[in-house]
Amino acid sequence: MSDRLACKFRVTIGGRVYENGAESAAPGQPISLNITHRDQEASQLELLVFDNVTMGDVPFPEYNSIPNPRINENIPIEAWAGWDEEELVKVFEGILLKKSANMLQSQTRFVGTHESFKLRKRGKVHVLKNLTAREMIIRKAREEGIEVQFHPSAASDPALNTPVERFFQLGEPQWPLIRRWLVANGFIANTIKKNVIVIRRDKTGGRQFSFKRGDENIISLSISQEQKRDERSGRRKGHTHEHKPGRHWSREFKETDDGSRAVEPVRPPIGRDTKTKKVPFARFAQSGKAKRRKVEGDELSLTVRLQPEMRNEEIIQISGFGPQIDGQWQTSEVVHRLGYGPAQTEIKAWRPAQ
Repeated sequence: MSDRLACKFRVTIGGRVYENGAESAAPGQPISLNITHRDQEASQLELLVFDNVTMGDVPFPEYNSIPNPRINENIPIEAWAGWDEEELVKVFEGILLKKSANMLQSQTRFVGTHESFKLRKRGKVHVLKNLTAREMIIRKAREEGIEVQFHPSAASDPALNTPVERFFQLGEPQWPLIRRWLVANGFIANTIKKNVIVIRRDKTGGRQFSFKRGDENIISLSISQEQKRDERSGRRKGHTHEHKPGRHWSREFKETDDGSRAVEPVRPPIGRDTKTKKVPFARFAQSGKAKRRKVEGDELSLTVRLQPEMRNEEIIQISGFGPQIDGQWQTSEVVHRLGYGPAQTEIKAWRPAQ
């Protein structure tokens, strides 16, 4: 077991290796590395390297050595991190999304994303008939070469396994269609492996990490408890069912004075004229948000010394902070920060509402 005094990381972009070391001013030397794993979003990497514009005949040697991600959409990125004298852990694998350079600071920034980003790129018009949500998600992901796995907490859920008469994809990419269904029914999507999306109801069965007040790992902790708005409150009436025209909302958007929120002006469904009418957003989208709010109770933010094994599928065990804080928490976001200062992991977590 090492003393965990120094952190090491290595990133490969299209076969080109960037590894932190003692020569901080050397061309290609990494300055910082951030890895983000967040619920409902593709995992992301951000690498900042020193790119000396005065070195040699070619300025920006690092920027010019990596192909253009707009032209080559499948430039692979992998990253490993860990403590000195310990085995490095793979913390990210995906594709290059963006690169940018700054001459004044002699820096180049590389941004990588999980391969599920491919689900967000190309729109399609499609009607799928007599499929379950599970079959629809698998089919839509497979069209872009993405594999979908269902965690035991969600695999047998009726919302995923009940046939639906029709799914409409009206010119939108694959992911908005999939995400809308997941959020509406309270599911979580995580991107763990290179081209795999894991769908779960919660983080039960995940690897457990324990942190105790006064130990060597905890850097900071913040806790929040607040009342959650009821999904059936008056402000949400327009999002749970549609009222009859003229009873609770105005046909003309500019004359609306009821103080309602989350609405947009659209063409009226009846009577073609030059005016607009205000209607609620899709019912299930708002209902799904309320459903997650009802499930997710107290919120916790925790910063600890680097835990490279964490991938936002873990259970956090807290102790030593009192009865209202101690216990198990489920992660919703994990960010690894290396480079500028001490290597650390920032965690956002929630506890199921009682």
